[in-house]
Amino acid sequence: MAIDVNELCLKANINSLRQLGIDDLDGENICDKPVSSLTEFEKINLNNIINVHTKVADLFGVSVPELFPEAIDVDILETTMGGLYSYAGGESITLGVYPETNYNMDLGVYTHELGHVLSGGGNPKLPSSFADLDDSILFTEMFADMLSLSLFDKIIIPVEGQESCIDRTRYITRGQTYNMPQEYFLSDFSMARVAQCCQSYTIEKSSKVIKNLCEEFAKMGEFTVKLTTPFDPHTVVRKSVDEHQIGIPLLSFMNELSVVTKLGMNNIFKLGFKHDIPKSESFTCSGTLEDKILETKVVEINTVRSFMEDLKASLLFADQLSFDLLFSKYAIEKGLEFGDLETQGYVIRKANIECLKTSECQVACLKN
Repeated sequence: MAIDVNELCLKANINSLRQLGIDDLDGENICDKPVSSLTEFEKINLNNIINVHTKVADLFGVSVPELFPEAIDVDILETTMGGLYSYAGGESITLGVYPETNYNMDLGVYTHELGHVLSGGGNPKLPSSFADLDDSILFTEMFADMLSLSLFDKIIIPVEGQESCIDRTRYITRGQTYNMPQEYFLSDFSMARVAQCCQSYTIEKSSKVIKNLCEEFAKMGEFTVKLTTPFDPHTVVRKSVDEHQIGIPLLSFMNELSVVTKLGMNNIFKLGFKHDIPKSESFTCSGTLEDKILETKVVEINTVRSFMEDLKASLLFADQLSFDLLFSKYAIEKGLEFGDLETQGYVIRKANIECLKTSECQVACLKN
């Protein structure tokens, strides 16, 4: 829990909040100032953070102090790239905002970054499945996006006056499936989408900060993508896959499921993570050296596949039928097969077979 901070920071459970200018990366800690001396915009940002933390804590059925094992640090950084330049690590969040906009926060992006802090934080008050799931390329960005969608129905929520087609680079709608072309899931696609936006006539009507972003983006080079190749989880090159794109069909699936079942995205979120003992997959791993099995271990791990099984099991029977229909419509099995292939490496690491210390050791893990 935050200590020796003003009452708003204490309520938000943050140690520090700094508003950093482009030429001033050593801003003062607003949490050290008494509330009576805060500016109007500083109070607005703190109350926005309190609001987000309170809503997220409610999704998990915990209090705000229980949401983080340790109070977190938040930096709001002026940058030409705005919210696109945001990241989280450990117990800290850096949120990009456009210059000269009074540090107005994009709450969707902030909630997304908060999702990374939560899934990687090892908090025993949160789902135990996070320990395994946070290692999955299918899960990390998908979960962060899902958190934003559960609170705001959007991932990017532009401040008034800063709207543009850039906002649609993280737009989730119904119908985004794993039957889309393979290039959609690769790293260059997101960049090409921003580039296409910046080249559109609508940018001329956008605010100065958006035009500045496009000028900065143009310096990065040209990005073009041809959507021609069917997505194949068995042949796609893992290193070329964009973690932000590969989970979008799962989000699109859950978005439509939330509408069809009339549950809403926040309740879909709660149902997916409500189990005290989440389902897992079991693997038997064997370490072999010179054709001799030296060691065998059984490993249980939580996967996106088992998360989806938990979600389905939490639904009423009629809603489970809708789940199955949408599962087929969105070709979710393709995505889960990609996750299965990626899981193999994680299972081997988790098994920690002793003979792995020998270069000739061969380890294989088979699903039970």
